[in-house]
Order: sequence, then C-alpha cells, then structure tokens
Amino acid sequence: MNNPNEHDRQERHPEWMTDLVRVINAPGYDRWRAMVSGTGGCSHPIHLAGESVIVDASTGEVLHAYRTTDEPSGHLLVACGNRRASVCAACSEVYRADTFHLIRAGLSGGKGVPETVSAHPRAFVTLTAPSFGPVHTRREKDGTVRACRPRNREKLCEHGRPVGCHARHEPGDERLGQPICPDCYDYPGAVLWQAHAGALWHRFTLKVRHTLATEAGLSSTTFGKQVRVSFAKVAEYQRRGSPDPATPRVRRSWPNTSGDASPWPAPSRRNGRTDDPSRSPRRTTPVSRLRSDVPAQHEPQRDLRADPIGPSALGHPGPHPADPSLGHLRLRRTTRTGSEGVMTARRSRGDDGLHRDETRERWIASVTAGYTPAGKRIVKKASGKTKTEAKAKLKEIIRDYEDGLVLASTDYTVGDAVKYWLEHGLQGRGNSTVGLYTEFAGNHVISALGARKLRDLSVEDVDRWLAAKAPELSTRTLKLIYGILNRSVKNAMVRDKVKRNVVDLCEVPEGREGRRSKALTLPQAVAVLTAAEQASARIGGYIVLSLLTGVRTEELRELSWSHVVAFVAERKAWLPVTEAGWKHSGGL
Repeated sequence: MNNPNEHDRQERHPEWMTDLVRVINAPGYDRWRAMVSGTGGCSHPIHLAGESVIVDASTGEVLHAYRTTDEPSGHLLVACGNRRASVCAACSEVYRADTFHLIRAGLSGGKGVPETVSAHPRAFVTLTAPSFGPVHTRREKDGTVRACRPRNREKLCEHGRPVGCHARHEPGDERLGQPICPDCYDYPGAVLWQAHAGALWHRFTLKVRHTLATEAGLSSTTFGKQVRVSFAKVAEYQRRGSPDPATPRVRRSWPNTSGDASPWPAPSRRNGRTDDPSRSPRRTTPVSRLRSDVPAQHEPQRDLRADPIGPSALGHPGPHPADPSLGHLRLRRTTRTGSEGVMTARRSRGDDGLHRDETRERWIASVTAGYTPAGKRIVKKASGKTKTEAKAKLKEIIRDYEDGLVLASTDYTVGDAVKYWLEHGLQGRGNSTVGLYTEFAGNHVISALGARKLRDLSVEDVDRWLAAKAPELSTRTLKLIYGILNRSVKNAMVRDKVKRNVVDLCEVPEGREGRRSKALTLPQAVAVLTAAEQASARIGGYIVLSLLTGVRTEELRELSWSHVVAFVAERKAWLPVTEAGWKHSGGL
C-alpha cells in the first residue's frame, strides 16, 4: 500500500458529517428534533429514563401512560437549568432574565406583587470582602490594556519578589487571580473568609432586623410581627476566588390585616435617628477577626455601603428601568453567570479534574467514566511531570470517553486481542483448524506485535510487519496471518477496546515463491495412461481414476470396487463392477 493514511482520508468522512447524516436519516428524527427544541437550545440536556402513568383513582382506569423507551433515543431530554453561561448559555440566559424580572417585581410591583411596594423603604447595600494580598488582574481603560500592578521595579517584598507586575495580561492568562507573591498572600484568611461568608450574611440579616427594631422603638418580636424585611442577594465571585458576601436589595413591608403589603407610613424620628434605612449614611464597620494570629493593625475590614432606592422622579410608580440599582443588577446577572473570571469555570461534581500531587511530584488528570452496576463512580486517571503533559493526557481521556473507549484498559495489547479471539472467535471450528491458527498466531503475530499496545498500533506498524514476513513466508501464509490479526483487532473494536481497525487499511504483499510443482506434464500423463491400459483391469482402473479425477492415490485406497460402477448395455443399467464383471461392452 503506497500511503495508508491518504487512503484512510479518502474513505472516511468527517466524524461530524457522519453523525449528522445518521441523526437526520434515523427513524423518529422529527420527535428527537422536537425534544431538542423543547430544551431551548440547552448545551447539556439531562437524559431522563422511566415511565409515568395517570390512573383514575375511582375506577383504576389508565388514562395516560408514557415511557421513555418509546422515544427515538430511549430518553427524555430536559434542560439542565445551569445558571453559568460557560456551562450552558441558553439556560443561563433564562435564569438571568427570570432573576431580573423577579427582583424588579419585588422593587416596583408586578407579577402578583402590588405596585404599592414601590413606596416602601428600599436600600441597595454592597458588602465587600477584605484584601488578602495583591493578585494579578487585567485592567483596561478606553479599550487599552494597562499594566497589571505598576510599582517600582526595584522594590521587593520581604520574600525577595517584586511587589508589582508590569505585564498586560490576556483574558485567558493563567496568572489572573493568582497572588503576585504567594508567600505574602494570606491564604488561611481567604479560606476562613470563604468558609464564614454564609455565617456573615446570616448575622447581617439578624443585625438589620435588630437595628430597625431598635430605631422603631419596638422589640424584635413585635417588629417581626408588624414588619417584613425582604432581601434579594447577589453573591459575586472575584477573579481571586473570594466571594463578596452579598449585594442585597433590602425592602421593608408593613403587612395589614388582609395580608397585603400596605403602604409604608411616613418616616419618623426617634432619638434623633430616622427609621428609614435609605436615609442612613454610608458607613464602614469592622468585622470580628477570623484569625487570632492577625495583628490588630492588619485586622480585615468589611465595607458596608447602603444607597437608597427611591421612587422615580419621572412619575413611574416604581423604579424606572434606568434606575442605577436595576442596571447594576442587569450587569451582574449578565457577567457573573458568564465566562469571565475564574470561578465561572468551576467544575461540577463528576467533571474532569487536574491537580498537583506533591507526594509523587506529578500532575494528576482524572475524569468520571461512568458508574458500576452498584452505582459506584468509575474514575480514569493519568499523570504527567508537567501541567501541560497532564492536560494533554486529560484531553485524550476526554476524547476517548466521548468515543466510548474510556472504559478500555490503556494496557490492552495486540497479544491480548489475538488471544481473546483465539479463545472466543473460533467457536465451532475443528481442533485441527484451531491448532493451525494458534500455531501461526504464536509464531508470527504475537511474537512480533504482541507487546504493542492496541491503541498505539498504526498502519505503519502493520505494513512493516508484513514487509518483514514477506521474504520468508508464501503469499498464502501471509494472507493467513494477516487474517488472524485483522479479525482479532476487529473483534476488539466491537468490544470498544480500540477506535478503529488499522489492519483493515493495509494490503498483503506478495510472498516468496513456493516450491516447484510436481504435477505430470502432458506427455508424462499420456505415457502413464498407455501403461495403465496394458496393466490388469484392477490396477489400470485405479490409476486412471486417480489421474483423471485428481484424487490422491492414498485417498482412493479407502474405496472398494463395490463403489465403482459400469454400464451394462444388455441390461441398460449401471452396476457395480463386482457384479457386471471386468469384461463388458459398457464403460466405467
């Protein structure tokens, strides 16, 4: 074969085209397309399996039955509902729009919420996480990328590293969010902050209610019965990996006896303070220290910024669409569920992973390859000395997983495939045939290619193997050992041990010449027949029959003369020569 790879490219269509043609021509394509459309363009729809039955409780009659086995794919497709655009853009857009309209209705009314809520006190509060140390970031101004953290190039930190960074980072730079000096960065504080973010938010909500009750001159119990404080919280993950605990919208409602939110009474002052939080000034309050080893002068601070959200000056009953708080909400709902930053690329449970094993001093790549019948997760792993090497192996594992090959052992060799075929692929064959194939497989296939990993077997390997065998084996023997390897790899491909059968792409070369023929020439055959006529009838018939039929003489020895018939003209019938006699007018 001149160029097996070129032949492969000519014979095989692109994989996406093959899949497209298969899907379009499959039965039930219209139903499958309707299910896909029903997911709203979800990138990772959930495949549900099961059945549902609607039964009349009074009569027991089955009114409706549905089974996913009746679907073209055997599953019902349902949108994943993931809020991250980097995972599923379609579902993220639905979530973004729903969240925006839900919070907008809570501020200005609509969707079942009375418009009177627009007159209730509302505040836009921003809670900011403390700094745990400078990190790499991407700064832009007027479309121009600026230096990350410009500082004096000669100034170093206490660990001997530059305190600044003059690089202009690209959006996909892996350094974004990483500390400029890992030793200066307060990793324990960052971890503790993230672990306590939920508790901080809980204490904030309690403090808000307590402060409002105090300003209103009411006990917390009485205040809780008369006033309902509503929160709409948006938590942001920064590129450095730390969350800003919340950017909430706070609204107070004064329930009446009908259960509806009645208009809020006019603000009043008690002890020189207003009971309207929207009139409170911006403030900065310290947070209790999370670590006892942090000096007081370096105690983390939390910024609490409260901006009032007032009725629109344009006469709109609620916040105008141009209200800065709603614009900020729209921006955050769009960007923070998108692909910016590091945390949007956070892996879900069961997704592929990449981590550093300090004990082995290697990078470890892993991917979930399915589940056992008992429900236990199957994880395939690979390792590399460098992160790039581990990433390449991770991509290979994912590619094999998508091709359905990830469950196959990476140590599966050509010898394993041949031995499996000899054991399971020759059922019903005679012992001599099995022995012949086993002998040729051991002497020519396993001895030469047996140690080669089946996944790594290439067309060039097979071509070189056949070329090496051609000078010592006949063409018939070459075809025999080629057939053994071809059928072994094909059997392994059916069992998802390898992607394709590279042996099928090769051609068998011509082998060495066989021994010269020992057949009689025409003059020799005429001489033998002439001599047979002069011999006795028994010997003559034996020789003539063997020569004219091509049956070997040792095979004819098993015949008896009762098996040879002669035509007797007087009786007009074929009779055994033992009955017709050796001298008769007919012929054998």
